[in-house]
Amino acid sequence: MVAKHVFPFLIIHNLDFFLTILNLMTRKIKLYLIYSHKLILIYQLKPSSLGMVMDQKLYHLVDCLDDSIPSHLGTDFYSLKSDFFMKSYPLIPELWLHFLWNADLITKNANQFVNREDTTILFKGWYNSSWGPDFSEAKITTGPNELFGSVEIHINESDWFNHKHHLDDHYNNVILHVFLNPSKNPAINTLGEIINRYQIDSDQLESVLIHPQGNLKKLKDTVPGKCGIILINTENNHFERLIQQAAELRLIQKAKAFKALFLNDNYKIWESELYQSICRSLGYASYANIFEHLAKKLNYYQVLKFYDLSIRQRRIEVFSRWFGYLGLIDRFAIDQILDESRREWFGLQQTWQSLNQKVFSDEFQIKKPSRPLNHPVRRLTGLFYHIEQIKFNGIFKSWLSFLRQCQKTIDNSIEPVVSIQKQLNLLFPQPEWEPLSHVFTLHQAKKTKYKNKLIGRNRQLIILVNSILPYFLAWARRNQDIDLEKTLFKLFMLLPTEGSNHKTKFMEFRFNSKCSGKLKRRLFYHQGLIQIHDDFCKSFYEGCNNCSFLNMLKK
Repeated sequence: MVAKHVFPFLIIHNLDFFLTILNLMTRKIKLYLIYSHKLILIYQLKPSSLGMVMDQKLYHLVDCLDDSIPSHLGTDFYSLKSDFFMKSYPLIPELWLHFLWNADLITKNANQFVNREDTTILFKGWYNSSWGPDFSEAKITTGPNELFGSVEIHINESDWFNHKHHLDDHYNNVILHVFLNPSKNPAINTLGEIINRYQIDSDQLESVLIHPQGNLKKLKDTVPGKCGIILINTENNHFERLIQQAAELRLIQKAKAFKALFLNDNYKIWESELYQSICRSLGYASYANIFEHLAKKLNYYQVLKFYDLSIRQRRIEVFSRWFGYLGLIDRFAIDQILDESRREWFGLQQTWQSLNQKVFSDEFQIKKPSRPLNHPVRRLTGLFYHIEQIKFNGIFKSWLSFLRQCQKTIDNSIEPVVSIQKQLNLLFPQPEWEPLSHVFTLHQAKKTKYKNKLIGRNRQLIILVNSILPYFLAWARRNQDIDLEKTLFKLFMLLPTEGSNHKTKFMEFRFNSKCSGKLKRRLFYHQGLIQIHDDFCKSFYEGCNNCSFLNMLKK
C-alpha cells in the first residue's frame, strides 16, 4: 500500500546531498530506509521543519541507524518524489560539480570542449578547498601544446565575471573553465586571454546523479594511498622520523629566502623585511599578498613614527591608512558601525580623505567563505597592538629576546611548552576595552559571549613557523650562533602544531588516519606533511605506483 505512493525514487547515497535536496523541495518529505528488502517509513517532515534544526535531527537519526543496522546490509536513503528531480540545473550546488570532477565522472567526453575538439584532459588537478581556483596543478593538451595550471568550475559560465575572476591576477593561471550553463561571453583573465571552455554534458550529469554508482562521495572519502597501506605494517617511529626530516628541510628552505638579507649590515632593512614577513604570515593564505603589499607601502618605520602620538590619534593615523589602502573605510556607512566605534570610524574616513591616496585595488574583496575571526580589520588591529608591545626595543630585538628566553626556558623549565606559549602570547596583547574583543567585525552588532583574541594561538604559531623561525635561522647561521640554531629546531619539535589546511587533511587521509593519527601533533607535524605533499604528491608524473616516497617508508 505504501509502495505506490513512493515511486519513482531519487536514490541518495550521501547524507549531505540528501539534505541539500530536502532544502530545495517545497512539499512534505518522507524518508524511507531499505532494510532487508523492506521499505520502512522512518521520518516525515513538513516544509516548515526544514533547516538547521531538521539537519541536526536527521544527522542524529542516521547516527542511531548506523549503530543499529548490520553493516553488511548497508543503507540507502530515498525521498518521496513524483515530478521533481534535477531538470532545473541551477539548483545543483556548485560543490557537487567539484565532487564529480574530482571523481572523473564528468571528464569522459571530448566533445564537451567548446570549439576545441583537439583538447584532452591528462590530469584533472588537485582539489583546493580554500580560496583560489578550484583545482590546481592540472594538465591538458590542446593540439600539439601541453598546458599546466588551474581549473575553475561554475554552474553558469557567466559566474566567471559575476565573481570578478577576470579582474583577479590569482586566476591568470587557469587553463580550463568548466561550467554547466553556457553564456555568450567566454572567460578571460586580466591579460585579456580567452580561457579554454568545457561545458558539462547535461545528459551525462543526470545519469551520474541518478545512477547508484555515481555515489557522490566527498573528496576525502577516497581510498588511502599506497603509502597509507604500507604504513599499516610500518613502525610509527620510522614514519615520524621521516616527517621530522621533511619538516626540518622545509624550515631550512624557508630560511634560504632570508639568506641574502643578512649579507649587508643595514639594520633598518633587517627590521623592515621581518615586519613584511610577519604581515604576510598574518594574512595567511587569503590575504598574504595584500598584507605584504601593505607592509611595503607603509613600512615598519613609517608606522612606528605614529606611536609617539596619543593612543586615540595613533589609532586614527594608522588605521586610516591600513583600512584605506585596502578599500575598507568606504565600504561601510557610519550607521553600519557599532555605536562605540562610530566616532572613531568617522575620524578614519575624514583622515583618509584628507590624505588623498588611492586604494590598492577596487577589486579587493573579503574572501568568502571565510572565518569571521580572519577578517582583515581584526588581524590588522591585532598587528597594531603587537607593534605597540615591541616599539621600545624594536621588532628585531624583541623577537630575538623572545627566542633567547625560550632557550633558557627549554633548559630550565619542567613544562617548557606552557611557559613558551605564555611568553609568545605576551607579544600579542589586547586591551580589555577593545571593541573587537566581543564582536567579529565593527559592522556586526551581535556580540559574542566570550572574548575573542585578535591574534590567537594558532595564528601566533603560524607567524612563528612561517616568519620568525626561518628568519632567525638564517641570521643564526650567518653569525654561527649554534645555540640559537639548536633552540629554533627544539621549538619546532616542542610546540603544538598550528591549524590544519587542505594539504595536511589530504595527506592525513592518504597516509591512513589510523596511522597518522597516532603521531605527536607538534609544530613539525603539519610542516612535514606539507613538505611531503609538495615533494611527492603534487607530481602526478610518478603517481602512487612509482612514488619514491614508498621506498623511504619501506626502509
